[in-house]
Amino acid sequence: MRARLLSQAVAFALAAALAFGQEPDFVRDVQPILAEHCYPCHGPDGKQRKANLRLDDRAAVVARGVVVPGDAAHSPLVARITSADPKRMMPPPDSHRTLSDGERRAIERWIAAGARYET
Repeated sequence: MRARLLSQAVAFALAAALAFGQEPDFVRDVQPILAEHCYPCHGPDGKQRKANLRLDDRAAVVARGVVVPGDAAHSPLVARITSADPKRMMPPPDSHRTLSDGERRAIERWIAAGARYET
């Protein structure tokens, strides 16, 4: 219940930011999405990490070519989160995690704006 309320609050804040044409803020708009849906498999915990991919580390994400800052259309992360192919989609169906259209758009806009990370 708490996670759902948090997700709804993030979605509301994101919708407001997008409505006014603002660049998504990493800490407010993107990091919560990655933390909830991506970090369990691609985060700081090396024991749980899959595909040797860390999405919480900008240098690693860019070096691996997963995110092309300023170019969402050529970022494999966008291709994976928008894929309908169960073998390619992220998060994978067996994770029981699903990104909303708004969450996908936030990630795309964030990458298009330069994929800045903040702490």
